Amino acid sequence: MFFRARGFDTLLGCGLRILPALLPFFGVLIVSSCRFTDGGRVLALVDADPAGWSRSTLDVVVDDTLKKRDLGVLLRVDARFGDGRLPLKIYSRAPNGEWAVDNLTVSLDASGDDIKEVVCPWRRGVVFPRKGVYTFTITSSAEGAATRGVRAIGIIESLSNGQR
Repeated sequence: MFFRARGFDTLLGCGLRILPALLPFFGVLIVSSCRFTDGGRVLALVDADPAGWSRSTLDVVVDDTLKKRDLGVLLRVDARFGDGRLPLKIYSRAPNGEWAVDNLTVSLDASGDDIKEVVCPWRRGVVFPRKGVYTFTITSSAEGAATRGVRAIGIIESLSNGQR
């Protein structure tokens, strides 16, 4: 794991054994904390094919290795997304080649005529250990065909603990 978060590496080692039992709890926790966008800085955003999205790759240039950041996934959807859940896999690659994989579930009601944006918190207290380009590949892990109604997907950051 190339992200530095207090105690996360230790928890990851022992947490893998009990993760299946806790997955429903964390799924509810993650889903309930999604919110419509109201702040933060967009690090990367790419358009997607609303007729059927399945994968996007985003490059983020990091030049500050001291700040703690909270990262989230920004999702812009239209009515074709409907009312549902979208399980995502996020593959992260550091400038030195190290990589990690995270799972995140987005749940929202996109019914209606409007385009909606939602941000789901993904990681808190992240400190990037190296300067350079970090590559994030976000894929849909939903079964079946590509997901309809996804217009754009991105990575958003806000500073942790009131840092400026």
